Amino acid sequence: MQETAKPETDAPGTGPEAEDEEPKYPVSIFTASELDRSGALTENAVRLDEIRRLYPVVAGDGNHLFLDTEFTGSGGHQNRIIEVGVCEADANARETGGMQFRCNPHRRSTPGSRRIHGIMDFELRHCRDFSAYADDLLSYVEGRPVVVHDASSDIPLLNWEYSHALRTDFRLQDHCTVIDSLTLARLDPYSGGKFSLDALSEWYGTRTRKGFHNAYDDATILSEVYREILLDLEAVIRDGGWDEE
Repeated sequence: MQETAKPETDAPGTGPEAEDEEPKYPVSIFTASELDRSGALTENAVRLDEIRRLYPVVAGDGNHLFLDTEFTGSGGHQNRIIEVGVCEADANARETGGMQFRCNPHRRSTPGSRRIHGIMDFELRHCRDFSAYADDLLSYVEGRPVVVHDASSDIPLLNWEYSHALRTDFRLQDHCTVIDSLTLARLDPYSGGKFSLDALSEWYGTRTRKGFHNAYDDATILSEVYREILLDLEAVIRDGGWDEE
């Protein structure tokens, strides 16, 4: 596969000082658990207020980056990233750039993960380590809005890979604005009620996955789904609410 660029440490953000740190870039939206606690999913007035508050941030003025990863599976630090895809797209989901690479995790993928991404262990033996791409990836996302579908999965993995490579605690959310499209889809009253990327792409009639998952392909699909979510939220704000049917 063509590579395109444009050892153990403690998990990042777990030290005693981490709780007091203020991120340089605000996390744009609630995590799923915070969304549940906010009442935005059960109280329409709260949901509308949150949509109005968040829309200017998540819509933005320029291009967004859409990020996806594939990984070996298994728990904790045994779970390693094997592929990263970043699609850059404008407000109409037209691709304007991107990057993709595979890296050697120095361990085997679990059978369950291999059934999802289809990447065989032998295909990664001659790939470089994540650390070889770390600077290029960070330079690309620095200061940008980065959309991830279920950030609670991808971002901790990326944080650990960076911490492992740099031998120091690292948080990607301190370098860019992370937007969790899964949480945003749950906030959207028109998103169909099922929130996986596959379900959302089918609901909106955008391009869907064919066969195995691929980090860059999934990132491009996410860009199209995200466009539809933003159109929904724009309609909610314009209409001052939504139909309850």
